[in-house]
Amino acid sequence: MMAEYQQVPTNSVEDNDPKGRMFQKNKALARAKDRRGSTAMSMNVRFKDQDNEDVISNTKFFLMEDNNNYNLAEEIELEELEAEDISSFNDPSKPPHKGCNCNYIRWCTLRFVIQSLLFRLFSFVLVIVDSFLIVTDIIIDCPPTLTSRIIEFIELGISSIFFLEVGIRIFALSPKVFFSWKHWFNISDFVIVLATCSISLVYTIVIENSIANGAFPNGSCDPEEDIEFLNFTKVLVLMRIFRFLRLIRLIRLYTEQYHIKRAIRQKVSQNKRRYQHGGVDLDLTYVTSRIIAMSFPSSGIMSWYRNPIREVSAFLNKHHGSNYRVYNLCNERTYNDSWFHNRVYRWPIDDHNVPTVNEMVDFVDEVVDWLCEDEDNIIAVHCKGGKGRTGTMICILLIEFEIFKDAMTSLEFFGQRRTDRNVSKQFQGVETASQIRYVTYFEKLRNLRQIYPEKIWMKMERMKISGIRRVGAGDGSDLSFQIAMGRTSCLYLSNDDPTKSWLYDRATDCLTIITPKCPKFANDVRIKFFCSSSTVPKIYEHCAFFFWFHTFFIDLDGGQESLDYKKVSYVPMKSEQRRLVLKREEIDNSHKETTWKIYRENFEIDIIFKVIS
Repeated sequence: MMAEYQQVPTNSVEDNDPKGRMFQKNKALARAKDRRGSTAMSMNVRFKDQDNEDVISNTKFFLMEDNNNYNLAEEIELEELEAEDISSFNDPSKPPHKGCNCNYIRWCTLRFVIQSLLFRLFSFVLVIVDSFLIVTDIIIDCPPTLTSRIIEFIELGISSIFFLEVGIRIFALSPKVFFSWKHWFNISDFVIVLATCSISLVYTIVIENSIANGAFPNGSCDPEEDIEFLNFTKVLVLMRIFRFLRLIRLIRLYTEQYHIKRAIRQKVSQNKRRYQHGGVDLDLTYVTSRIIAMSFPSSGIMSWYRNPIREVSAFLNKHHGSNYRVYNLCNERTYNDSWFHNRVYRWPIDDHNVPTVNEMVDFVDEVVDWLCEDEDNIIAVHCKGGKGRTGTMICILLIEFEIFKDAMTSLEFFGQRRTDRNVSKQFQGVETASQIRYVTYFEKLRNLRQIYPEKIWMKMERMKISGIRRVGAGDGSDLSFQIAMGRTSCLYLSNDDPTKSWLYDRATDCLTIITPKCPKFANDVRIKFFCSSSTVPKIYEHCAFFFWFHTFFIDLDGGQESLDYKKVSYVPMKSEQRRLVLKREEIDNSHKETTWKIYRENFEIDIIFKVIS
């Protein structure tokens, strides 16, 4: 079956848009929709080749402006694009450019000082100490003792620190944001600090002048005979008033929680790019002008360290009105959809795991339909941290829209967009081995011009695990594994198979496993390995290591590629055996550098499958 691409009429668009940007954007989405919509039930589909100019032009509408974190010109062939076309979209979540400029200095002050967790904890401790000193001073009946005078000066010093902190906060946020009613706690802090600092200063001056004038002889509250009683009474009344007025500082014990929460959220998000503009501070990144990646919208205790759902809802409603959809990829938690006017779509994926290939195809189809409805429509995708599962689904969208032709460039781009290198250089992209592999599966599927992968049944004949000398007992005797097809329950458990054969060759450091009773499986398959040794870390899935694969994409025997990208259509090659070889970095858990003392460079899994007709 052939799919013909129909161009969108340009007359009405070009009148309002001389550069034809809107037309090209609609054509890109229309092509993505038409390529799949008319062939949804077909397994072998051919499409007409598109001009390279069409592919390149798509980047104008999905890529954001150039930034320090990613050089588009180095990664994509953009010779035919004018610089102004790429920079026509301003990235709302873009951090400021490094250098001696006001925006960058303000950003550094906000990120590394005002919203630093250590600074906020220090400020909170000062509030507690200050409150304790105020109460102690009130308990003392008549203050001109050595103890009360020491308390006076300590309080005055703390008041000065609070005054300086508020001043720095005004500079970092800008007066317009700081004094907005939306951030009433900032206004409250300003009023309290300004009032109490003035009270502390006046109180100290009154006390010291009274002592200097002999109002309190020998630390007594009784005035001397030559001192007018009326003057003494006025001083005493003023002191008592000032004491109680300072109690309003206790309000800061409540308002300080807002600053601590923001500091904790920033700490948990590490160096993910955050949206920090106009007083909004969310773990939210515009990957493109129409695709947002963010962490889980939370409530209750979880909102102390994740995005508060109230703030996320207010942000999306303010900036995108009714033109947004939220895609929740979490399988482990959910929330009340009414926060987003019931525009939440769930695609549950287990944490640190992958969607099925068919789910990836269906997800892309749904998003393309939504984006085609209105040029202002956008999507906000999240999992728990807005990194692994979120990145997986966004990267396949970038491939579907032909922004990038290959999976690795798409993965790299997402990681660069999600990472704020002004904070640190830690990569915040998709890092789980199976998730990366599934993005490459989607790339291969698109290169084959197929909608869904063919269902190929297989049975495992032999598995070899190399480089296990440092894993647990070192000979595989403490290992076991299970096989599951998709998200179904366990299909096979090695401990329940008395016919299995485990043979370890110490000379080659290789464990050979033969499982005659292993059942057949197809499509998405997960194999999990467990180790009874306590020295082997259990990072994800409470197991030693695991990996996902899809039977359609497994190479033929001999390690040759079974997928030929140059062919327009694909007919599976007939063969009884296929082979899957995974290196250390391609296996979940062992891919993390923290485990490489156990999983050495030669750690590898080699599996031979038999195709079942």
